[in-house]
Amino acid sequence: MDTRKMTAAQLQQFEAILDEFEKYRDLTDDEKQQVIRAVMSGTFMDLRSDFAFKHIMQDTEILKMLLNDILPEPVDKIKPQPNEIDRLFAGDKDAKMDVVCESGDRKFIVEIQQKRRSDFKNRMYYYGAAMSQSQIKSGSPNYSTLLPVYVICFMDFRFQHQADQLIYRYALRDEDSGELYGNQLNIYFCELPRLRKRSMGGMNPLEGWLYLFRNLHKFAEAPEGMDKRFVPVLASARMNSLPTKEQIQYFRSMISEDEKKILIESGYEYGLEDGAEQKAIEIARQMLAEGLSVELIARVTGLSEDEIGRL
Repeated sequence: MDTRKMTAAQLQQFEAILDEFEKYRDLTDDEKQQVIRAVMSGTFMDLRSDFAFKHIMQDTEILKMLLNDILPEPVDKIKPQPNEIDRLFAGDKDAKMDVVCESGDRKFIVEIQQKRRSDFKNRMYYYGAAMSQSQIKSGSPNYSTLLPVYVICFMDFRFQHQADQLIYRYALRDEDSGELYGNQLNIYFCELPRLRKRSMGGMNPLEGWLYLFRNLHKFAEAPEGMDKRFVPVLASARMNSLPTKEQIQYFRSMISEDEKKILIESGYEYGLEDGAEQKAIEIARQMLAEGLSVELIARVTGLSEDEIGRL
C-alpha cells in the first residue's frame, strides 16, 4: 500500500486510532505517520493478525483448500457458521473463535495465534468441547447426532514435543493399546517456526501454508517458487485491495493492546525464532528501512536501542 498517497483525512483516521492507545498517544504527528507507514506500506497483510486471517478465510474456496491440505479425509462443501457459541448457562465463559464452519458431518474451528499463553492448550480444548456441547439441545438430548469437531490452530511459537514435525494431531485414545475412542474431538497444532525451508520451491501444501502465514507480509510480489494454487490467497491478502474501512480494521488489529504485548514480551523457550520477539525484530527492520530513528523504534517495539543497533 502506498501510504504516500493517503489524504489528510485518511491519515487523521489512522492517527486517531493510535491515540486510543497510551503507548502511542505522546508521539508527534510525524512519528505517528512513521508508525502508520511501517504497518501499512507493505504489499500484503500480515496473515498472522486476526483480521487478515479472518479476511482471507471468509473466502470459502480458500478455506476449503486449507482444510483439504491438512485433513486426512476430503472436504467437499463449506458452510460458514457463527464464530461465537451460545452459552449453556449464564455464568459460562464466552467462546469466540476466529473461523468456524461445517462440512457435511464435521464441524471445524480454525485459529491463528501469535502470542504464547500458558493456558493455550486448555483454551483449544475448551473451544472444541464448547462446539460439541452446542450441538445438544435441552429437553430431549440425542447424543447420537453429535458431529465430530476439529480444532485446527496455526501458531507462531512452539511447544515441547517428543518429535519435531510440522503438525501435531491429538485425539482420545486408550493409553495402552492406542485404540481410538472415536473422532468426536480432534485438535491439530501447526507450529509455524518448525518450518525451516527458506524458499517455496518444492514445498508440499502444508509447508506452503506455513510459509505464507509467517512470511507473506515481507514480500512485494509472489514469493519465488510459489505454487499457483496460492494465487487467490495473495489476491485476498493484497493491502491495496482493501476498502478504507477494512484498512482501518487491519491497522487497529496490528497495534491493539494484545498485539503490543506480542511486540514487547520475550523469554520464550525457543528464543528469537518464536513469536513475540521475532515479531518485534521484523517491525524494527521495517522501520529501519524507512529511515526511522532508533529512539522511536525502541519506543514502538519495546526492543532496546542496543538490540536495534545490532540489526
